[in-house]
Amino acid sequence: NLDFKTQAEEIIKAAYVLIDQYPQATSALLQAVDWISDGAKEVVISGEGPDQIEFLQKLRENFSPNLVIAMGPGPVPLSNNRPAIDEKVTFYICVAQACILPTTDLKRALKAATANKTLIV
Repeated sequence: NLDFKTQAEEIIKAAYVLIDQYPQATSALLQAVDWISDGAKEVVISGEGPDQIEFLQKLRENFSPNLVIAMGPGPVPLSNNRPAIDEKVTFYICVAQACILPTTDLKRALKAATANKTLIV
């Protein structure tokens, strides 16, 4: 929502002096700056198996506050209409509601999920 983004930007501008002088005391605001500048990347994982576990383990190796993960299918709208393909673990990677084609390739999914901003097709 553009209004929320505008409000968040105003809060960050107002707190700039605090952020500049005491960054360790304003970590939540710094995360908000990161969220505003980079946005969220959404990952839906459909199906179960070793690739699902390895994917989650690899993602947890780094701090990724802008990564939203949903296990599907489920009650979360993000995971609707995103089934497993050929009964394999399937990864759907999206930014700003634009998704790459679903993939069952673990390496490709990890590369897309950990790339900065843009999606790697």
